[in-house]
Amino acid sequence: MDHSYLFTTKYAGQIVMGRKDLQTESRRKFPDNFLLDLNLAAIYEKDNPKAALQIYQDLERNLASKAPGLKPGEVSFRIGRSHYRLRNYNLALQSFEKALAQSRREKETAPLCHYYRGLIHQVQGDRSRAIECFRSALEGAFLDTIERELGDAERRLRKLQGS
Repeated sequence: MDHSYLFTTKYAGQIVMGRKDLQTESRRKFPDNFLLDLNLAAIYEKDNPKAALQIYQDLERNLASKAPGLKPGEVSFRIGRSHYRLRNYNLALQSFEKALAQSRREKETAPLCHYYRGLIHQVQGDRSRAIECFRSALEGAFLDTIERELGDAERRLRKLQGS
């Protein structure tokens, strides 16, 4: 049985509320489970993107030797999303480009990278690039797992194009 899931689930509320730093404890209890770090960072991401970013960057540094099964494009995407949440837009764009260049990534990664790139270009006032990115996000099969983001991309694209 994979106890890391139970461990993450049991303490998720404490992580979000910031009552306990579980990365150190989880590393002690499960020294070789880097998927646990990925899950911990995902829990941190909305409420504490700095902490999530640090975990993702540590994970990225150790990916090849410690977690070869993880897809590098997914980790790069999550680093980019954390930078986006911190409004580090140039670093976010770099991370999204890195994620798109990786051949090993989840199927949702590419459209999400384009979506967040579109958001950044829109915030920065680059209308034509934002349109290009939102179009790229909407290309291909519609993925139910990211329906909210793709719907938002479609609405933003219509608004930017004046439709």
